[in-house]
Amino acid sequence: MMKKENSNYYSNTRPEVVSFVPSNTKTILDIGCGLGGFLNFIKEEIGAETWGIEIVDKIAEKAKVTTDKILIGKVEDLLSQIPDDYFDCICFNDVLEHLLEPSEILIKIKPKLSEEGIIIASIPNVRYFFNIYELIIKKDWEYKETGILDKTHFRFFTKNSMKRMIVNSCYE
Repeated sequence: MMKKENSNYYSNTRPEVVSFVPSNTKTILDIGCGLGGFLNFIKEEIGAETWGIEIVDKIAEKAKVTTDKILIGKVEDLLSQIPDDYFDCICFNDVLEHLLEPSEILIKIKPKLSEEGIIIASIPNVRYFFNIYELIIKKDWEYKETGILDKTHFRFFTKNSMKRMIVNSCYE
């Protein structure tokens, strides 16, 4: 299911995540890059070479305007097109919860990192107060178009389960 193209779903620059990208990053890959706003901001701020993966064709085509390299399709299907030992930073900005096997992708993407490369992952916390309130007090679990209970989420995480997934995927 594709989100509305005119919504801000694909255009978020994620300024709260930018501060986690090391200033010496020379190459960055954003999985689920949308229109490339996050990557464009990184390119302007630190001059990194930017790569993105986007599953929605129309959105990916637009991202090509500002991004150095865009791969179109599912990350699972594009791993062979991503060079090994290349990226100083690989970002999953609210993407892992959309994958059937996020741990498997984390394991398979690790060889794509440079020697000092890092993974940055932003994942919604299902223990968010409003969700707990809705579940316990209102006795409801209603999926939405966006947000923590996004209809396209395959997985839900808490802070602890996310940490466990990262450790079990061979990251420290």
